[in-house]
Amino acid sequence: MRITKRQLRRIIREEAVKQTEKHDDDPALKGDQDELPDNLQKGIIDKAEEEEEEEKNESRKLTRRQLRKMIQELKEEKARLLEQQVNPAAAARTENQYGRTESGDPQSYQDFATRLDKITAMLEDLTMDYVDSDWLANGDHASLSADVENAFTSTDKLALAAMGLAQSMGEI
Repeated sequence: MRITKRQLRRIIREEAVKQTEKHDDDPALKGDQDELPDNLQKGIIDKAEEEEEEEKNESRKLTRRQLRKMIQELKEEKARLLEQQVNPAAAARTENQYGRTESGDPQSYQDFATRLDKITAMLEDLTMDYVDSDWLANGDHASLSADVENAFTSTDKLALAAMGLAQSMGEI
C-alpha cells in the first residue's frame, strides 16, 4: 500500500495533536492546559522546570561586590570585637614598652593592626565603587584602576600580617 504525501501530512498532523493523559497531572500545567496536546504540555513543563532551576541558581550567585561587602562587614565586626577585648596587662606593657603615638595614644601592635584594618576597609570601598563598577576603566584610566586594586590587595595583606603580629605578641 502506497501513502501519498497528502495522507502522510494528515497522519503527521493527527499524531502531532494526539492527546494522552501522560502529562495531565503535572503541577506545572495551569487551568485547561491539561487539554492541550502532549507535545505542548511537555514544552510548558520543561519551561517551568528551567525557570525553577534559574531561580535556584540566581539565589546562590553572589556578585564580587556583594562578596567583598560581606567580607568587609566581617572584618569590621572582628575589629569591633578586638577593640572591646583589651587585655589590661598587654595595654600596660605596650604603653611602658613602646611609648605613645604622635596623637597621644599608647603604641601597640593591636592599634597598628586596627588602624591598618580601617585603611583596608576604606580602600576596599574605593575599589568597589570605582574599580569593580569599571568607572575608572571606562574613563580610560585602566592603569589607575589597577593601582587602586593593587593598593587594596597590598594593604589587606599588610593588615592581616599586623593582626597576626598582634596575636603573636599577646595583645589580642
